[in-house]
Amino acid sequence: RALSGFNSLTLSDSDYTLTGATGSMTVNPLAVTLTGSQTYNGTTTAQGSNLTVSNQIVGDTVTVGGSATLASAHAGNRALSGFNSLTLSDSDYTLTGATGSMTVNPLAVTLTGSQTYNGTTTAQGSNLTVSNQIVGDTVTVGGSATLASAHVGSRALSGFNSLTLSDSDYTLTGASGSMTVNPLAVTLTGSQTYNGTTTAQGSNLTVSNLIEGDSVTVGGTAAMAGKVVGNQQLTALGGLSLSNADYTLSGGTGSLAVVPAALTITAANQTVTAGTPYVLSGYTTSGLFGSDTVSSLTETLPGGATSTLPQTPAGSYVITAFNATGSGLSNYNIAYQPGVLTINPLPAISVQQLPANGEHSNASSFSTPVIAFNQGASTFNPPAPSGTSGGAETEGTATHNAPAGNGGNGGIGNSKGETSSGVVQTGSGGGSSGNLQLARQSGEQMTGSPYPDNRYVGDAIQFMTQ
Repeated sequence: RALSGFNSLTLSDSDYTLTGATGSMTVNPLAVTLTGSQTYNGTTTAQGSNLTVSNQIVGDTVTVGGSATLASAHAGNRALSGFNSLTLSDSDYTLTGATGSMTVNPLAVTLTGSQTYNGTTTAQGSNLTVSNQIVGDTVTVGGSATLASAHVGSRALSGFNSLTLSDSDYTLTGASGSMTVNPLAVTLTGSQTYNGTTTAQGSNLTVSNLIEGDSVTVGGTAAMAGKVVGNQQLTALGGLSLSNADYTLSGGTGSLAVVPAALTITAANQTVTAGTPYVLSGYTTSGLFGSDTVSSLTETLPGGATSTLPQTPAGSYVITAFNATGSGLSNYNIAYQPGVLTINPLPAISVQQLPANGEHSNASSFSTPVIAFNQGASTFNPPAPSGTSGGAETEGTATHNAPAGNGGNGGIGNSKGETSSGVVQTGSGGGSSGNLQLARQSGEQMTGSPYPDNRYVGDAIQFMTQ
């Protein structure tokens, strides 16, 4: 550059003068001093666009391009080197001899993650990750943030100041993020009465891991591993429904306590006639399910007998039932109900004593069955058939006619028939053969002596016709 305005110059030696002086000067470019900042990006590259010329002359505008090298990639004030890759927009400035530094600012994190519904708006940092994390870096999030809502869905995060980051190259200042709140897989428990199936009714189930303050109604049905009484695991939850979307059956587990059903077994009311042995039997059930059965039952009378004897008196007896056996009965609480055994008496029998030396031919006058005998053993003929005369019998000094058959007359005949101290006869003349039963114990004669054949109540005497 040519020089002018020499009069403003001075010379230190009077042997020289500025009058008529000439000259020129070379103006060298200014070596820049660069400063700037950029966000941590995991590299040592300083972008020129992030640098300014801090010693720029007022009025000048110098734009920096290209890139330089940082002494370190990490957050902090980092010296610049490698200026030769930079460019300057003003030739009055040079990179030769340039100096500078750059502040690497930590990267504001973008957080994402998910957690299971827990009824609160607290987002646990352990459930969050840094989605804009630089490849090769590892950033652990701690503490907690705040969710916009506690319920299931994608919820915006706020309150980052309660979080922590394990890497200082990242910052929560200016952070953003969201969290997906997933529904809580239910744990189901409950109980239901045995019903012979493997179907668990949802109405019998509750959510045991229910969050305080929530309400969840279970509907539909599930499948159980077994049907018998006991704790049965739930094996298929797909048929169930939940009333609260913050809970899910996916991944759910559960069990159901199957409790015994009520089974009532009632001894049947039974009626028999006195004198005939009878084995107790018969019952009804109420409450059996499916293929379960009662195959046998013990029934007893007072005293423990399971049957009547010939000499069991007429009357009403309580039948006690117990000890049922069958299939599937361990699934029931059995209640036994008693029955009643009614023993009806036989028709009354009157006792007629025959004279030792007399006849008793007016059998047709007997209005009820009788026991007719002499004062001593005798052979007594049975009634004659209809239309015939009765036979006669003689035993010692006792002689009497047998009763006449229907329409016949008593008469004298051969001694045939059954030998007995007492013979049961029908009233009104008798006449036909058949089995007759005593209505009361007749183990003694009128005289008090035992019958030779030891008859008991209910013994049958076979009458024969001649």
